Formats: sequence, structure tokens, C-alpha cells
Amino acid sequence: MNLKLLFFLVLLVPIIAGLSFAAVKTVPLPADVINPESIDADPNQLYIVDGASIHIVSLTDFKTIKTFGKQGEGAQEFMLNTWFRLKLYVQSDHLFIQSISRVSYFSKDGNFKNEQRLTSRSVNFVPLENKNGFAGSNTGQENNSLFFYLSLYDGNFQKGITFFKEKVPFRPGAVFDPLDQKEPVFYARCGKIFVISRNGIIHIMDATGKEETAIKYDYGKLEATQKVKDEIIEFYKTDPRVAMAFESIKKDMKFSDTFPPVRDYRVANEKVYVFPYYKKAGKSQVYIFDLKGKLLKTVPVEMSEKNPLDFYPYAVENDKLYQAIEDIDNESWQLRVTDIK
Repeated sequence: MNLKLLFFLVLLVPIIAGLSFAAVKTVPLPADVINPESIDADPNQLYIVDGASIHIVSLTDFKTIKTFGKQGEGAQEFMLNTWFRLKLYVQSDHLFIQSISRVSYFSKDGNFKNEQRLTSRSVNFVPLENKNGFAGSNTGQENNSLFFYLSLYDGNFQKGITFFKEKVPFRPGAVFDPLDQKEPVFYARCGKIFVISRNGIIHIMDATGKEETAIKYDYGKLEATQKVKDEIIEFYKTDPRVAMAFESIKKDMKFSDTFPPVRDYRVANEKVYVFPYYKKAGKSQVYIFDLKGKLLKTVPVEMSEKNPLDFYPYAVENDKLYQAIEDIDNESWQLRVTDIK
């Protein structure tokens, strides 16, 4: 063998060994999936929220196991409106589903168990694992400023301590930055509570709300180009949740020069999967951390965008990324499955 070629191969092997490559496949989603809005998962099944319907899909053959739920006020129905979307969280032995003024409990094969009325429509609840209680978020005013609060609630949805708060950057008449309007995303997984602040730091707390550690990382900065700004303005004009308010806020719009550090994140398999806005070589990246905040690896992945701010719905489970993607030509939906071990 040519000595130069041999020397090159010797150098190349450790370089290749240090890279993570994502294996990808795409499968069709069942035809009755119309407009998926969110996805949760366990090791065996996907749970796709589609308006007021929930599709349970096998992770073995990607066939529908069951579809249940519809708009209404009955025991197996869900009340929704333009601003409130159905929220579903997979627990160890049941599904926790929040609709307007009510939480419902279903078995993991989609059978109704019971429900409980809520006295407030303004609190978003996430059940605490292995504990009879919840983490709940709402907003309130202090000294003419709006704040996001995260509090503990007991099994009867009675409020306890507030363990996290952050100032909301929007108030009427003030500067409105379209890049910085998302509420902090929070989860209760792995016996812990996770919440992300606007500076991109993910706080990891125990079930009492005491912070144990935090994930702080420099993911890079993505510039907000004029093209992207125009796309976001068009989104604000047409999205039914904000279109009616667009005329009143457009005069106060002022974009930041760069996007926030983190676009989204998930918690699964005793890991935290972080998706920044910044891309490398045009490719999205997933940063995988352990529960102590140590970076384990970075994997380039393909992520489809609903708009410049939001991904199409996705979930992480079994060291795989499952994302619903729209096949516009065939007016159907597919599931992209990406191996991110």
C-alpha cells in the first residue's frame, strides 16, 4: 500500500471515531392524523395531539393503536379554543391531559379513567413523577411589570410555594421583540423539575423546587436576517392566536439582532436534549447533557420548521428523535425517525 495513503488512513480513523452520525428513516403516519400539534412518547408508543383528538401510535410498526377524544364537554371530550391547546403528559401508568378548566386521566391504551375540574383556567399544570402533586405556571403583575411564575400545587391543585419567577418582556405600550416572547418551557421528569430561563440556562430542581444544578453553555448566536424578520412578521399577521392583536403591537415591534440561545429542549432517558437556534453548516444540532449538566455529545440533525420560531412537533425517546413532518404534495404526514445515540 502507498505509504502516504496509509499515513492518511491512520490519521482519519480517530477523526471518524470522534464524530456522531445520525441515522434517519421516514415512515408514513396514519391517514387520520390531520394537524399534529404536539407529541409525547414512552418506550413503546407515540401520543400525538391533533386538535381535540389523540392518536396512539405503535413504535414497532407505526400503526394506529387507538384514536380518542373530540371537542366537547363530555367525560371523554375536551374543551379547547384558539388560544388554549390540549396538553398531554405521559406518566408511568396513565396519560395526564389538560383542557380548559379540567384535567383528564386516561390509561396508556386510551381508556378513560377519571377527571377533575379546575377552578382556574390560567394555570398550566405538569404532574410531578412519583409524587401526588403538580408544578404549575401562570403570570401575574408586580409593580406594573408582568412576571412568569412556577409554583408547586398539591393533589387537589391548591397552590403552595413559588420556586421560580421571571419577568415577562412584553407589556402594552412597551417595545415588543418578536424573538423573545416564548414562555419558559418546564418539565417534570426523572424525579426532577426542569425550567429554562430566557438567557438559555436550564435550571434542574428537585421535587421540592430546590435547584440542584443548571445547564449553562455557549451554543453560538444566530443572526436575525431581514428575510427571517419578514417571515416572522407574516407569521404574526396570519396566526389566529395573535393576528387580531397584530395591528396594536406592530408599531412597538423591535427585533433583536440575534435569536435567543435555545430554541427548544426535551428531557428523556435520563438526559437533556437541547436544540439551539444557531446552526452549524446549515444543520441543526442537538446538544445532549446528563442530569448534572455535563455535555455528553453533540449530534447534527435535520429539524423541520413550522415557522422561523417553532419546529414541527417532535418527541425524544429510546435515544431517537421522532418528528412529524408534512408531505404537502400528498396532503399527508410522515414521521422522521433519527437515531441520536
